[in-house]
Amino acid sequence: MFAALVLGSPKIADVGEDMNPHPPFEEPEDMWAENKSLPLEWTVMELTDELYDKLITSRWLGQNLSAIPWVLVFVNKENIDSKRAVLQYKDLAHFYEGKVRFAWVDRGKAELLAETFSVSQLPATYLVKNGMAYNYRLWTYAGDLHDYIENEGYFKSTLSFNQPARFH
Repeated sequence: MFAALVLGSPKIADVGEDMNPHPPFEEPEDMWAENKSLPLEWTVMELTDELYDKLITSRWLGQNLSAIPWVLVFVNKENIDSKRAVLQYKDLAHFYEGKVRFAWVDRGKAELLAETFSVSQLPATYLVKNGMAYNYRLWTYAGDLHDYIENEGYFKSTLSFNQPARFH
């Protein structure tokens, strides 16, 4: 499965006449639905302010609640790039089988959480690991993000900060 992730990433030569490097996009009917046929840990789940406080960081104490790294992607559900990111991350979540957790955050519904991460453009991807948050600014392709995680590219992130606790 991993080979398909890497090989599926578009190359510079694959751009169309409009210079858009993305492959044609067709939104699946169940784009934002939870895949109940897989364990939740193998999916890209919706993350709300409250779930962030329960699964990742305690809102009141600022404590890291998860020893497992999390990839958070802040999205606008109507934006095509946000949709592409979530679809790519679904493949990667299945590949990692819960060793890295994935979640999408609706920027409009989880405004406080988005502001906590200083989200200014969408989609915005963050890796939360070992008490730190790293802003991932590369293409939202599964192969690229996999390399970023596995090769510890986050240590070269131009934007990293202590894992946000909303009221700490």
